[in-house]
Amino acid sequence: MSTEEMKATEGLPGDRVWWVLLTGFLFFVATLLAAAGSGADMGLVRHIPGGDFTGHLAIYGTLAFLWGRGLVGSARDLWHPGRWSGRHWMLVAFVVAEEFSQIFWIHRTFSWLDMSGNALGLWLGFGLSGCLWAETELSRPTTPGRRRA
Repeated sequence: MSTEEMKATEGLPGDRVWWVLLTGFLFFVATLLAAAGSGADMGLVRHIPGGDFTGHLAIYGTLAFLWGRGLVGSARDLWHPGRWSGRHWMLVAFVVAEEFSQIFWIHRTFSWLDMSGNALGLWLGFGLSGCLWAETELSRPTTPGRRRA
């Protein structure tokens, strides 16, 4: 990468590995949503301790973690939703809309328990991504003339 390219990408959040992981996981989530919307038997859910709630928590927690690492890249204390940026709230809006849209699907049903699993997953994922980002960023040596974020 040239010096100009490095300067152009210096302020961008995340790095390529997190972007690749986020993109792959987004395709996985889209596939799950399409399968659930088509009425496919999601038999795996019956074998997970905690069932559907645990599945929602794990899926949306992982998505929020990867979203925070790959897209947001913020050193904020993300355990407090008042400190989330617009990019965080974009994912929250999508998750809420997706859950409420189930009211209109024949093969799906809305559930407050699922919504609480989504919310807890988002909170944990964003919080952990902020902790990991801060730990990684603060452990890097600073170069003269460059401030830490």
